Amino acid sequence: MIKVDPRVIKTRNKLREAFLDLLKTHKLSQMNVKDVTNSARVTRGTFYLHFKDKTEFVHVMMESLIEDFVQALTTQSNKSSSSLSDDLSDTQPTAEYPVIYLQNAFDFAEQHPTFISALLTEEARPYFLVIKNKLGELIQEYMSFQEKSNKKYPEDLLYSYLTYTLIGGLNSWLKEGKIYAKGYMAQNVYDILQSNMIHDLHLTEFFQIS
Repeated sequence: MIKVDPRVIKTRNKLREAFLDLLKTHKLSQMNVKDVTNSARVTRGTFYLHFKDKTEFVHVMMESLIEDFVQALTTQSNKSSSSLSDDLSDTQPTAEYPVIYLQNAFDFAEQHPTFISALLTEEARPYFLVIKNKLGELIQEYMSFQEKSNKKYPEDLLYSYLTYTLIGGLNSWLKEGKIYAKGYMAQNVYDILQSNMIHDLHLTEFFQIS
Protein backbone atom coordinates (compact mmCIF):
# COMPACT_ATOMS: atom_id res chain seq x y z
CA MET A 1 0.00 0.00 0.00
CA ILE A 2 1.30 3.44 -0.96
CA LYS A 3 1.61 5.71 2.07
CA VAL A 4 0.08 9.13 1.52
CA ASP A 5 1.99 12.11 2.85
CA PRO A 6 0.09 13.46 5.91
CA ARG A 7 0.58 16.97 4.51
CA VAL A 8 -1.36 15.99 1.40
CA ILE A 9 -4.20 14.62 3.52
CA LYS A 10 -4.22 17.78 5.63
CA THR A 11 -4.37 20.01 2.55
CA ARG A 12 -7.15 17.93 0.98
CA ASN A 13 -9.16 18.16 4.19
CA LYS A 14 -8.72 21.93 4.31
CA LEU A 15 -9.87 22.24 0.71
CA ARG A 16 -12.89 20.03 1.37
CA GLU A 17 -13.86 22.10 4.42
CA ALA A 18 -13.50 25.24 2.31
CA PHE A 19 -15.73 23.73 -0.37
CA LEU A 20 -18.48 22.89 2.13
CA ASP A 21 -18.20 26.34 3.70
CA LEU A 22 -18.43 28.12 0.33
CA LEU A 23 -21.61 26.19 -0.49
CA LYS A 24 -23.33 28.32 2.16
CA THR A 25 -23.03 31.38 -0.07
CA HIS A 26 -22.00 30.15 -3.53
CA LYS A 27 -23.52 27.97 -6.20
CA LEU A 28 -21.16 25.39 -7.67
CA SER A 29 -20.74 27.51 -10.79
CA GLN A 30 -19.98 30.66 -8.76
CA MET A 31 -16.94 29.29 -6.96
CA ASN A 32 -13.51 30.31 -8.16
CA VAL A 33 -9.99 29.33 -7.20
CA LYS A 34 -9.44 32.56 -5.26
CA ASP A 35 -12.51 31.89 -3.10
CA VAL A 36 -11.35 28.35 -2.41
CA THR A 37 -7.75 29.21 -1.55
CA ASN A 38 -8.77 32.14 0.66
CA SER A 39 -11.24 29.99 2.56
CA ALA A 40 -8.81 27.08 2.89
CA ARG A 41 -5.88 29.39 3.64
CA VAL A 42 -3.65 27.76 1.07
CA THR A 43 -1.77 29.27 -1.86
CA ARG A 44 -2.89 29.04 -5.47
CA GLY A 45 0.24 27.01 -6.12
CA THR A 46 -0.82 24.48 -3.51
CA PHE A 47 -4.29 24.29 -5.05
CA TYR A 48 -2.87 23.56 -8.51
CA LEU A 49 -0.68 20.80 -7.11
CA HIS A 50 -3.92 18.94 -6.38
CA PHE A 51 -6.34 20.08 -9.10
CA LYS A 52 -5.88 21.32 -12.63
CA ASP A 53 -8.74 23.83 -12.35
CA LYS A 54 -11.92 24.77 -10.49
CA THR A 55 -14.07 22.40 -12.52
CA GLU A 56 -12.00 19.38 -11.54
CA PHE A 57 -11.99 20.55 -7.92
CA VAL A 58 -15.79 20.77 -7.75
CA HIS A 59 -16.19 17.40 -9.43
CA VAL A 60 -13.74 15.65 -7.11
CA MET A 61 -15.31 17.22 -4.02
CA MET A 62 -18.85 16.23 -5.02
CA GLU A 63 -17.84 12.70 -5.99
CA SER A 64 -15.97 12.29 -2.71
CA LEU A 65 -18.95 13.50 -0.68
CA ILE A 66 -21.30 11.20 -2.58
CA GLU A 67 -19.04 8.25 -1.87
CA ASP A 68 -18.96 9.15 1.83
CA PHE A 69 -22.74 9.64 1.90
CA VAL A 70 -23.50 6.26 0.35
CA GLN A 71 -20.96 4.56 2.60
CA ALA A 72 -22.55 6.19 5.65
CA LEU A 73 -26.00 4.96 4.64
CA THR A 74 -25.00 1.41 3.95
CA THR A 75 -24.31 -1.37 6.39
CA GLN A 76 -23.87 -5.06 5.74
CA SER A 77 -26.21 -7.41 7.56
CA ASN A 78 -25.41 -11.03 8.29
CA LYS A 79 -28.95 -12.23 8.81
CA SER A 80 -29.65 -15.64 7.34
CA SER A 81 -31.49 -15.58 4.07
CA SER A 82 -34.30 -17.65 5.56
CA SER A 83 -35.34 -14.62 7.64
CA LEU A 84 -35.99 -12.67 4.46
CA SER A 85 -38.10 -15.04 2.43
CA ASP A 86 -40.39 -17.91 3.26
CA ASP A 87 -39.45 -19.43 -0.06
CA LEU A 88 -35.82 -19.99 0.95
CA SER A 89 -34.61 -22.98 2.91
CA ASP A 90 -33.60 -22.65 6.56
CA THR A 91 -30.40 -24.44 5.68
CA GLN A 92 -29.33 -21.77 3.19
CA PRO A 93 -25.95 -20.27 4.19
CA THR A 94 -25.60 -16.82 5.69
CA ALA A 95 -25.02 -14.08 3.10
CA GLU A 96 -24.43 -10.35 3.13
CA TYR A 97 -26.81 -7.83 1.62
CA PRO A 98 -27.03 -4.02 1.65
CA VAL A 99 -29.31 -2.19 4.07
CA ILE A 100 -30.00 1.55 4.23
CA TYR A 101 -30.12 3.00 7.73
CA LEU A 102 -32.18 6.18 7.60
CA GLN A 103 -30.87 7.72 10.81
CA ASN A 104 -27.38 7.49 9.30
CA ALA A 105 -28.68 9.76 6.54
CA PHE A 106 -29.75 12.39 9.06
CA ASP A 107 -26.43 12.09 10.89
CA PHE A 108 -24.60 12.76 7.62
CA ALA A 109 -26.92 15.63 6.70
CA GLU A 110 -26.32 17.27 10.07
CA GLN A 111 -22.56 17.15 9.46
CA HIS A 112 -22.74 18.18 5.77
CA PRO A 113 -25.85 20.38 5.38
CA THR A 114 -24.57 22.47 2.48
CA PHE A 115 -23.84 19.35 0.43
CA ILE A 116 -27.38 18.00 0.92
CA SER A 117 -28.92 21.34 -0.06
CA ALA A 118 -26.68 21.64 -3.11
CA LEU A 119 -27.85 18.26 -4.42
CA LEU A 120 -31.32 19.65 -5.11
CA THR A 121 -30.10 22.55 -7.27
CA GLU A 122 -30.41 22.32 -11.02
CA GLU A 123 -26.68 22.58 -11.67
CA ALA A 124 -25.99 19.68 -9.28
CA ARG A 125 -28.47 17.40 -11.02
CA PRO A 126 -25.71 15.18 -12.51
CA TYR A 127 -24.55 14.42 -8.96
CA PHE A 128 -28.10 13.78 -7.77
CA LEU A 129 -28.38 11.23 -10.58
CA VAL A 130 -25.17 9.56 -9.39
CA ILE A 131 -26.80 9.00 -6.00
CA LYS A 132 -29.97 7.75 -7.67
CA ASN A 133 -27.98 5.24 -9.71
CA LYS A 134 -26.00 4.07 -6.69
CA LEU A 135 -29.23 3.58 -4.74
CA GLY A 136 -30.58 1.63 -7.69
CA GLU A 137 -27.54 -0.64 -7.67
CA LEU A 138 -28.03 -1.33 -3.95
CA ILE A 139 -31.70 -2.14 -4.50
CA GLN A 140 -30.82 -4.54 -7.31
CA GLU A 141 -28.26 -6.25 -5.10
CA TYR A 142 -30.77 -6.53 -2.26
CA MET A 143 -33.50 -7.94 -4.53
CA SER A 144 -31.05 -10.38 -6.08
CA PHE A 145 -30.23 -11.68 -2.63
CA GLN A 146 -33.92 -12.16 -1.97
CA GLU A 147 -34.31 -13.83 -5.37
CA LYS A 148 -36.94 -11.25 -6.28
CA SER A 149 -37.29 -9.09 -9.37
CA ASN A 150 -39.07 -5.92 -10.36
CA LYS A 151 -41.39 -6.45 -13.31
CA LYS A 152 -44.12 -4.07 -12.23
CA TYR A 153 -42.54 -0.62 -11.91
CA PRO A 154 -40.23 1.32 -14.27
CA GLU A 155 -36.81 1.30 -12.61
CA ASP A 156 -36.11 4.97 -13.30
CA LEU A 157 -39.41 5.98 -11.68
CA LEU A 158 -38.74 3.76 -8.66
CA TYR A 159 -35.19 5.03 -8.07
CA SER A 160 -36.21 8.68 -8.58
CA TYR A 161 -39.08 8.33 -6.10
CA LEU A 162 -36.86 6.80 -3.42
CA THR A 163 -34.01 9.27 -3.93
CA TYR A 164 -36.22 12.37 -3.89
CA THR A 165 -38.01 11.07 -0.80
CA LEU A 166 -34.70 10.59 1.00
CA ILE A 167 -32.83 13.73 -0.11
CA GLY A 168 -35.97 15.87 0.03
CA GLY A 169 -36.67 14.73 3.58
CA LEU A 170 -33.12 15.55 4.64
CA ASN A 171 -33.23 18.99 3.02
CA SER A 172 -36.61 19.88 4.53
CA TRP A 173 -35.35 18.93 7.98
CA LEU A 174 -32.29 21.16 7.53
CA LYS A 175 -34.31 24.11 6.21
CA GLU A 176 -36.72 23.89 9.15
CA GLY A 177 -33.81 24.25 11.54
CA LYS A 178 -33.56 20.61 12.62
CA ILE A 179 -36.39 21.16 15.11
CA TYR A 180 -37.23 17.46 15.12
CA ALA A 181 -34.97 14.73 16.49
CA LYS A 182 -33.11 12.64 13.93
CA GLY A 183 -34.74 9.46 15.16
CA TYR A 184 -38.20 11.01 14.77
CA MET A 185 -37.39 12.13 11.22
CA ALA A 186 -35.96 8.73 10.32
CA GLN A 187 -39.19 7.12 11.53
CA ASN A 188 -41.27 9.52 9.43
CA VAL A 189 -39.26 8.91 6.26
CA TYR A 190 -39.46 5.19 6.94
CA ASP A 191 -43.26 5.42 7.25
CA ILE A 192 -43.48 7.36 3.98
CA LEU A 193 -41.41 4.69 2.25
CA GLN A 194 -43.69 1.87 3.39
CA SER A 195 -45.93 2.26 0.35
CA ASN A 196 -47.66 -0.47 -1.61
CA MET A 197 -44.86 -0.24 -4.16
CA ILE A 198 -42.23 -1.00 -1.51
CA HIS A 199 -44.24 -3.97 -0.27
CA ASP A 200 -44.81 -5.24 -3.81
CA LEU A 201 -41.04 -5.21 -4.38
CA HIS A 202 -40.23 -6.85 -1.02
CA LEU A 203 -38.10 -3.85 -0.04
CA THR A 204 -39.61 -3.38 3.41
CA GLU A 205 -36.39 -4.54 5.09
CA PHE A 206 -34.09 -2.63 2.74
CA PHE A 207 -34.81 0.60 4.63
CA GLN A 208 -34.20 0.51 8.37
CA ILE A 209 -34.63 3.29 10.93
CA SER A 210 -31.43 2.84 12.92
